[in-house]
Amino acid sequence: MEFLEMDQYFRRIMDTNVKTAGDERVRIECVIKDKFYDFILETLITLPGDTIVQACGELKDATRPEICETPIRNLTKLAGVMIGPGFVRKAKDILGGDEECAVIIDALVESARMTKQIGNVPAELLEDLDVSDPLRVRSFELSVWPEFLNRCIPYQDGIEETFDSRGVVSVIRRDIYRPKPGQINRFRRDKIIEVHVLKDTIRLYEYMSDDIHEMAVELFLDRETRNVQEIRCKALRVPYRNLCDLPFQRVKELVGCQMGTDFKKQVHTTVGGSSGCIHLTDLILETTRYLDMVLNL
Repeated sequence: MEFLEMDQYFRRIMDTNVKTAGDERVRIECVIKDKFYDFILETLITLPGDTIVQACGELKDATRPEICETPIRNLTKLAGVMIGPGFVRKAKDILGGDEECAVIIDALVESARMTKQIGNVPAELLEDLDVSDPLRVRSFELSVWPEFLNRCIPYQDGIEETFDSRGVVSVIRRDIYRPKPGQINRFRRDKIIEVHVLKDTIRLYEYMSDDIHEMAVELFLDRETRNVQEIRCKALRVPYRNLCDLPFQRVKELVGCQMGTDFKKQVHTTVGGSSGCIHLTDLILETTRYLDMVLNL
């Protein structure tokens, strides 16, 4: 880390849009831009099914464009690959190329996440759904996506029994589950990631906003040891209010942890799993991955 000059600032913007592309397909466009890359990924994915039909990318600018040529060319080979466990490893194997061109994998991961945010549920299943009732919304979501069980705190087994005492409120739109007739734009997510290198401290920051979430996380690391000196976070908008924001209260437990091989496990243990928030976990780890990328370029 000593080769990083004092008072350097790095900023990445990620903009991901999901659009209807037929009865059972969506087109996802992910744009990533920073001082190193300006990259656009477009994927056509079945929904339901979560299978890539087509993928292509365009590198509009890069500090080292040659390292991205092979993986961009190999994006077409992702056709037929299903999004799910093992997706990232399979994508890396197919794309090949230099590990330093991680921006393509970053865009694929962000696009894959979008398929878990929306659905294409048969209209008859939505007829009696009251989206203002958190118990009915949770029950409906688990009936459609049973793999969500114990994925994060609102889907924790038995947590529904505490909804009344916690005053849980559902904040969701019906068109998240199925598009309205003629609806094209389905979902949008924006992210800003920052790395600010100071004399003795490194500040990491990420902000995320989409149709049902808005949150931010900020970490301060000791520049030499990479120990977490301070961590702050905010849950400004969540789908299950008074529940999804609970894991944010535990982030202070990460103070003193050191960036390294065990940090990912420590983050998952502290704010992830069935009692945590998958998005908060992603934001914390994305900031540290971006720091690693900055160090390696």
